[in-house]
Amino acid sequence: MTTKRFGRLEQILLLLPPLNLKEDGKSPPSSCIARVNLVCCLVVLQNTAIKKRVIKCKRHPHMEGGKGMHAFSSCTHQAREEAQALICVAQERLKKKEVEDRLPSAIEIDGCVSPPKNARGKELCANGGDKQQQYSCIMMNILFSNVRGLGNPGRREQLTEILRKNKVEVVCLQETIRVSFAANELDRFCGGRDFHWLTKPAEGHSGSLLMGVNLEMVDVVEVDLGEFFISMLVESKREKKRWRIVNVYGPVQTDKKDRFLHELTEMVLVEQEAVMIGGDYNLVRSAEEKSNSIINKRWAAKFNAFISTAELRELHRGGGKYTRTNKQTNPVREVLDRVLVSASWDNLDPFTVVGGMA
Repeated sequence: MTTKRFGRLEQILLLLPPLNLKEDGKSPPSSCIARVNLVCCLVVLQNTAIKKRVIKCKRHPHMEGGKGMHAFSSCTHQAREEAQALICVAQERLKKKEVEDRLPSAIEIDGCVSPPKNARGKELCANGGDKQQQYSCIMMNILFSNVRGLGNPGRREQLTEILRKNKVEVVCLQETIRVSFAANELDRFCGGRDFHWLTKPAEGHSGSLLMGVNLEMVDVVEVDLGEFFISMLVESKREKKRWRIVNVYGPVQTDKKDRFLHELTEMVLVEQEAVMIGGDYNLVRSAEEKSNSIINKRWAAKFNAFISTAELRELHRGGGKYTRTNKQTNPVREVLDRVLVSASWDNLDPFTVVGGMA
């Protein structure tokens, strides 16, 4: 996951892996166990997405000390995250097998796997049998990256190469530190493909967001610009599925963090479609997400309360343990970058995973 290109560790490539769970009876025991784990985890994800326990009050927990507008079962929330993590573990085990034992129709791109066109999942029946179920599969790669400035021509060329090499269809950049982009500059980023671009200018020497989607893959239904995010509601042309992609950059200033969490909560709770929120949150969830374990527990609790209130789930991330380093002699590393999805995302595509990009 470490890269010297942008001097950061936050480059995260969102990948949709292949899943064709048809049993052939020839797989070794370890592979069979991995496949069964995938089946069980899918059932957990589906069940927990349906069983929502919501208690309506008038206040947000992250705003006023924990008396929430929406209370979500912490056990259910944790089960969903653990199930998704187990799916990723099972997938990794299958990928390490010989070619004939792997899931079929995988297309590898520099160690990352894209989905086959006929991705399928297997669902357990209540009577102990099984049945085949066709899942929606949004077959595209999405890049979330804190670039810490795009003023340097070398960095712009490196970004162009990353987008081309990884066949990225949705681009979400944070901290471009640019007020605007020329049309020919954006055209070089996407290699001449037909992209729709949305930008939020920098305020001083920090911030700014840039987002682009490939119009060959999706139609843009609407766009939204907030104080701390930009988003697009898109509809995939092949699957005809709508979903909202949100690019966020959380404030470093403590006095703005409450506004940041409040804005995201309001945005998610009113959205009718599945939501994916990715970027640099500038917040950690636990001491395990920082190498020296020194964190602000109050803000970690508020961040977790926001995730529960909005009924979001963090996608399991492969690669390195941390996403950011201060690059000192004794560096402090932490997880500031992540991708969160709404409960309805599991119905749209339960196979979405996040991987680090070298």
